[in-house]
Amino acid sequence: MAETPAGFLVPRIDSDCTSCGLCLTTCPGAQFAERLLDGDADPFRGNVLGAWIARAVDERQFHDGQSAGVVTALLAHMMQSRACDGTLVVGPVDQSKRPRPFVARSPEELGFAQGSKYCPCAVNAEVREPAFTKLARPAVVGLSCHAHGLRLLSSSPLCPFASKPIVLGLICTGIYSFHMIDHLQRLARPECLDDDFKGLRFKDKAAYGWPGDVSVYSDRHVRIRVPARERTRARSAFLLPRCHLCFDRMNVLSDLAFGDPWGLRSDPEGWTVVLTRTKAGHEIMTDALAAGAVVGEPVDPESVVAGQKIDSYHRPNWALSRRVWGQMGGVVPDFGFDEAAGGRVDLRQVRAHRRLLEYGVRFCCAENPEEAVRLAQSRMRRTAVLRTISRPWRSMRAFLEKVKTGIGASLRAMGLRKVQG
Repeated sequence: MAETPAGFLVPRIDSDCTSCGLCLTTCPGAQFAERLLDGDADPFRGNVLGAWIARAVDERQFHDGQSAGVVTALLAHMMQSRACDGTLVVGPVDQSKRPRPFVARSPEELGFAQGSKYCPCAVNAEVREPAFTKLARPAVVGLSCHAHGLRLLSSSPLCPFASKPIVLGLICTGIYSFHMIDHLQRLARPECLDDDFKGLRFKDKAAYGWPGDVSVYSDRHVRIRVPARERTRARSAFLLPRCHLCFDRMNVLSDLAFGDPWGLRSDPEGWTVVLTRTKAGHEIMTDALAAGAVVGEPVDPESVVAGQKIDSYHRPNWALSRRVWGQMGGVVPDFGFDEAAGGRVDLRQVRAHRRLLEYGVRFCCAENPEEAVRLAQSRMRRTAVLRTISRPWRSMRAFLEKVKTGIGASLRAMGLRKVQG
């Protein structure tokens, strides 16, 4: 996997390629080779055997985790109970600014992998290494695309590992360019220069609690806080455009899926949403609860889906992105199912999606890093100006919606009193 000028990772084809096509059969970006969901499960929800909101019992695992340290707690419990002898995880954003995968063999090593990394990572390069292939009971922590690739690779004659790994999947909203790390570092200047940079956490709840601000670490200043709003503002400028065409925010091919407790809890200490998708994943979660490695309470799976805005936001936006991408002449990935944009299509939304995807293509095709950074900065400035201009109109629209809701409630109350009278 080679890094592009735009700060993403793409396959580098060897000079002795024979065009056999085997790489495409395991590429999660192109297609599904088979129906990978059981029965008639909704591909946006996946199979769900159980749902919890939970937290790690170990205080260090809890406080160092992005949400509540449940992934680390489950993996540590699996290692201690000999259900797992090694886990493929992703290391921290350190001085190199390039987090890399490694195999953790002990609960202590798992601590280095805590926290989210929103930038690319070549997990596929590590699954062929002896450190992973020699594991008798492997586990993998990864995103939806990692889970898709692992499932396809498992059914390939070229599969390098003999034991099917347990996949602990992370609920995903997209992958961002490595240049986003540089951007967040620049916001911490002049306190943190390049030769002073020691690391970064995209979400750190240490100072102000969950969901966490950005923390930039340096020699002279242990932690420099960058407000979370800066991370949010930068997302559309650095997002990989292929992520707009991915239906799987909920990591439906994993054994267990984990995410932030949006719509369920807002405690500053943080909680983790857990979905069990397979029998093996369900047993891991229930064993950890019984052993006291994690504590939690069951929740309605539909409340998790609602909190992640799957039906209200992700599903219609995915369908619209696929439609616009096809109109632009792009190759639409074949997932084995299709879903039209529901209801009447707003032409303004179509134009907005087209501008977003066209920008993403320009950004990805930048000829050098300097051009990519200029494009991203220009987009962020333009977005900031438009947000400022539209703020009064948004406030007025919200006010009118409240008035409309209040009038409707009053009329219904008057009608009810009239009927009762």
